[in-house]
Amino acid sequence: MVRVREENKLSVAWYVPSLLCIALVGLCWIGIALILKNTRESQIAAEARHLHNVAMIFAEHAASTFGQADTMLRSLKNDVEADLASGIDSLRIERSKYGLGPQSRPVERLSLVNPRGQLVATSLLGTDTPLIDLSGRPHIRVHLDNPASGLHIGVPVISKLTYRWSLFLTRRINGPSGFLGGIATAAVDPAILSEMYGSVRLGDDAVIMLVGTDGIVRAKVGEDGKAIGRKLDSPVWRRLLASPPDRPTVHRTLMSSEKMIDVAPVMGYPLRVVVGLSKNDYLASYRLEERRLISIGAIATGLLSLAAILIAMLQLRSNAAFQSLVLVEQNNRLINSTLAVNNDRFQAMSEHLSIGLCMFDGSGNLVVCNDNFLKMYDLPFELRDREASFKEVVILCVDNGFWAVRNGDEGGVSEPTYWGRLDEEPSNRCVYDLVDGRSILVTRQRMNTGGWVFTHDDITEKRKKDRQIELLALSDSLTSLANRARLLRELESMVASEDRNFALLLLDLDHFKSVNDSLGHPVGDKLLIEVAERIKRTCREGDVVARLGGDEFAVIAKDLQAVKDASKLAARLIQEVSQPYLVASHELVIGVSIGIALAHSTDLAPEVLMQDADVALYRAKAEGRNAYRIFAQQMMLQVKQRRLLETELRTAAIENQFEPYFQPIVNTHDGRAVGYEALARWHHPSKGLVMPGEFIDAAEETGLIGPIGRQLFRQACQAMRRAPENAFLSINISPVQLRHNDFVERILKLLQEGGLEPDRAQIEITEAVVLRDDAITQHNLLALRHAGVRIAVDDFGMGYSSLSYLKEYPFDTVKIDKSFTSGVTDNGRGLAIVKAIVELAHAIGMDVTAEGVETEEQFTLLRSIGCSKVQGYLLGRPVPVDMIFAGSATAYTPSSDDLGAGKIYA
Repeated sequence: MVRVREENKLSVAWYVPSLLCIALVGLCWIGIALILKNTRESQIAAEARHLHNVAMIFAEHAASTFGQADTMLRSLKNDVEADLASGIDSLRIERSKYGLGPQSRPVERLSLVNPRGQLVATSLLGTDTPLIDLSGRPHIRVHLDNPASGLHIGVPVISKLTYRWSLFLTRRINGPSGFLGGIATAAVDPAILSEMYGSVRLGDDAVIMLVGTDGIVRAKVGEDGKAIGRKLDSPVWRRLLASPPDRPTVHRTLMSSEKMIDVAPVMGYPLRVVVGLSKNDYLASYRLEERRLISIGAIATGLLSLAAILIAMLQLRSNAAFQSLVLVEQNNRLINSTLAVNNDRFQAMSEHLSIGLCMFDGSGNLVVCNDNFLKMYDLPFELRDREASFKEVVILCVDNGFWAVRNGDEGGVSEPTYWGRLDEEPSNRCVYDLVDGRSILVTRQRMNTGGWVFTHDDITEKRKKDRQIELLALSDSLTSLANRARLLRELESMVASEDRNFALLLLDLDHFKSVNDSLGHPVGDKLLIEVAERIKRTCREGDVVARLGGDEFAVIAKDLQAVKDASKLAARLIQEVSQPYLVASHELVIGVSIGIALAHSTDLAPEVLMQDADVALYRAKAEGRNAYRIFAQQMMLQVKQRRLLETELRTAAIENQFEPYFQPIVNTHDGRAVGYEALARWHHPSKGLVMPGEFIDAAEETGLIGPIGRQLFRQACQAMRRAPENAFLSINISPVQLRHNDFVERILKLLQEGGLEPDRAQIEITEAVVLRDDAITQHNLLALRHAGVRIAVDDFGMGYSSLSYLKEYPFDTVKIDKSFTSGVTDNGRGLAIVKAIVELAHAIGMDVTAEGVETEEQFTLLRSIGCSKVQGYLLGRPVPVDMIFAGSATAYTPSSDDLGAGKIYA
């Protein structure tokens, strides 16, 4: 009986190792399943966030690319509309003006299409552009059929000019009366967008597309790269493009294989960026870990199964004889040895994991950890040879200087904030920045059988790459300053924090365009880089310095205590930027105008701050440039008044509300009127007669001076048919119009239409025109003189010039300014100056006309020193044509407002 009991006890004792093997197999596979589940979820979540970030960055890049293209398109549109308003019928493109060249981006070329849908000009071919019919193209047809003038982004087409794919941005060009004057187009090569997309390595089967809300593919990288122009017309695509998802989603039927898709809107445009990863790409790391862990599990299962079989065999044999006890003990030692080998192999397999791994049992003791975990925190390798407690492991990490700690309840060191406690929530994951600069993704998962599994993944390099991509999207490529998107993001952040102690400064360089046009874009770019360095050096650390595009910069000045702080900063910026530059052996001097919007004195909204600063900048440039102005509400009122004036001027030009008044030019020898100067007057519907001083500047700036001047010129030429025979017409010319290439042809045509011979016309220009020393101006004046038109220099002596231009330019007449005329009776010096001018003019074969003669004494003195012609209120005030040629001019009595004589600009 005793032996039977011993044998039964022995049999029961052998069951324990068998059950232990089975439990270990189950525990092993449970742990592997939990690790795989956690790894898969982590991988998908991480790739989803990364995919979303990439989509948003590409969307911002696309918005910036189309924004730059639209800026150039708007500039071309405005220039052509200004030319049309000035009566210029030809459509042309000046490549240098818009920064176009062989390497220009994002716009490959700018083109102009006439109202019949024919290509007439392109920056690619210049004046050699062939006449190509584009009326059938969708991006042209939309403007021919629709009067709206907004931006239109067409579908990709094969260009008839380059025979390559092109994406066209188009805008309608309006004529002076609102008719279709043409269509401006900007061609963007889809390869530019694909270049950016292809620069980021997402995966072998990754797909990146730029798709319109109409479903048409504009650009694509990955899979079928020839899909440009194809329409994605499935219900799933229509839903995705119409309402972009908040997070990436998986669609099995969208493409040839299962993909993770993220759709990001391109702000301000009907476009979407679609980024997709194949299952093979976003689960690549997981598949590797899966194979490794399954291999470990298979080996462990095989070894434990073998041990279980051996134990079972021993159990069956244990009942045969009590004498087999010795053999059973030997087998037991063999089993223990096998288990130890198994454990060693499991540990060796865990070392091949790329992440740090550690496991704690239900009591909080360390049971498993790999070398990566120990190396990650510089922990001793003997730590895994003893069952160290969870708290002990934490304290070692703290002592090695990797984690910050918090005080425990008893004043001792407790767990770092990231660990939490083992009895809290069953799982969590978070990214932590270590003291040594590394970023670690820590994931904790409770096991159903008790205990916890921790994985530690070093994602430092991945985060660096993400930051580099983000920095690329928020930086200016030329100056490395922040770009407009970064500036707006900073403004939104400042507004959200309700920090009102900052100011927005908008800077616009003065005279930069002349440098860029005369010396070329390479010199201009180097100058912009130098300016950016000076601005950054002048601002304080913490201020945001950005380049908005072209020669426009912006500064967010933070921590301002008073308005004078912003004024001091603006003054320093003006002083620093205005210092001479040495660029490519050229000494250059430019200025800067600054508009300031203070956050504490205006509506805290980024768009309002930008608008207010822009209004202040406009005021600074209008009041002489190289200065700063702080925004005040009355500035906005003045801007509105100026816009109203410009609108009324456009209406007046269309309705022909302008009329020429005439003032006689009298021969001093016989008192006979030998000529008449035409002066502009505006018959305003509500204000009555408006003097030129109130509208000429606005007309010049808006380009309306051309059509207004031509109307008055034509009327003046027709009126001269009633003038005495051989009397000439004197006309003032705008410096803007004088620099046009077709100026001479236009003047001669107007003279011909009005029936006035060229030798009866006199063109008056100011000294400021010749001071520019412009080759086109000099050519036009010589051509007019050759055609018989006389040239007079008006307001002589009022400019800061030398007398050398009297030799260089073909002047016939010098007109002495009325400020000199009024001084001939004051003292001997005034008369001596006028006499010197008369003698100088006669010596070089020029005639002299004195303006502003108001007294008999002035008339007598001027005649005595040889001045042959005079004009002024003594001899006749400016009056309408019916009065001047009806013999009643001397009886006309003008109001005091008539003292400011206007000029007609052709």
